[in-house]
Amino acid sequence: MNYMRILLIGALCCGGCNITTILAKSPYEAYIDSAENYVKRERYADAARCYRESLRINPGSPLNSKIFANLGVCLTGAGEYTEALEAFDVALVREPESTSILNSRARTWLLMNKPENAMTDLDTSLAIDSLQREPLRMRGQLHMLSHNQAKAATDFKSLALNFPDEAWGYAGQAQCLMAGNNYSDAIPLLEKAIEIDDNPDFITSLATAQIETEHLQEAKETLREAIRRHPREASLYIVRAILHTRLYENEAAALDKKMAIDLGADPTAVEALLPSRKSR
Repeated sequence: MNYMRILLIGALCCGGCNITTILAKSPYEAYIDSAENYVKRERYADAARCYRESLRINPGSPLNSKIFANLGVCLTGAGEYTEALEAFDVALVREPESTSILNSRARTWLLMNKPENAMTDLDTSLAIDSLQREPLRMRGQLHMLSHNQAKAATDFKSLALNFPDEAWGYAGQAQCLMAGNNYSDAIPLLEKAIEIDDNPDFITSLATAQIETEHLQEAKETLREAIRRHPREASLYIVRAILHTRLYENEAAALDKKMAIDLGADPTAVEALLPSRKSR
């Protein structure tokens, strides 16, 4: 989130004011500056307190829609989600077509595990401006979670077309293809995504697609290089264990399975993917 820098420019005073008086900040401005300094240090509760004080001091300022929006962001950062929603609601009454406020509220809804509400805000935001990088990515991911691969693919294609440096534009399309068991067409898209962002999740998907298309040696090389770069990424060991199993390398599979669990993977989920011999 890029927090808005609020610039407050006072009118020049006429006769009798010295330079110190002209440049002196009002308490309203001072609280806003303090809030921004707290935001930079990720002290969101303190920032929220200062924004609230600025609103108390000057409740009629035309800048207060921005203050309420920033207050909502800080309250979200502090984990006070209900209060954050209230602040966003006030901000949107004042600026009902602000995409930045809608997007911020969508993030708060997601943190509250309310994806339907987040989707509503993202739909509204993208109806106002259809070419926004983060909202397109967020909505595409939400469509995927709801198993609406067609709508997800549309968002990810738009993301890739309009923001070619956004890795999720390619990786998202690939994951939609993989959901339909089209692993071959997913591979070049994942390779493009990894060129942009060496994300272990993208690499896990690539290796999975290579395994499913029987490109086992390519998958082995993909995983070998990825584990060299990301030695503590549990998902890579899980996929390599699956690969070892395909190659009947059972001892190596067992070692990777243990490593994934040691690195924090859920043992139950790992066991479901890689059942032990004794549990078969």
